[in-house]
Amino acid sequence: MKNSVAVVTGASQGIGRSTAIRLARDFSAIVVVARNGEALEEVAEAVRAVGAEALACALDLSQVEASETLIHKTLDRFWPNRRAPQHCRCRTAVLAASFAPQRTNRVKAHGPQCRDDTCGD
Repeated sequence: MKNSVAVVTGASQGIGRSTAIRLARDFSAIVVVARNGEALEEVAEAVRAVGAEALACALDLSQVEASETLIHKTLDRFWPNRRAPQHCRCRTAVLAASFAPQRTNRVKAHGPQCRDDTCGD
């Protein structure tokens, strides 16, 4: 899938690591996420060796702020020129697992001065 990004959590070891490396064959970019930053860099190198672009994010996703950080880093890296409505600095990211599209999660990342009623913030 050209111009597609997969996000793999728990990617520093085990099935998460294997999944990230396998998805690198089909996706143009893989975001690997886990708490162990050192092991994560090794996985990112393996993803690059397969031919996909990699972004390693050492985050603890049990923390609410970490999910927002993940969204921002992913959007900034792979869609730096995205356009938000001119009246709002908010960005909406849709994270969908390709194997379970019915479980799509919508995550909104808002600026501190958001006044847009459609954002839900």
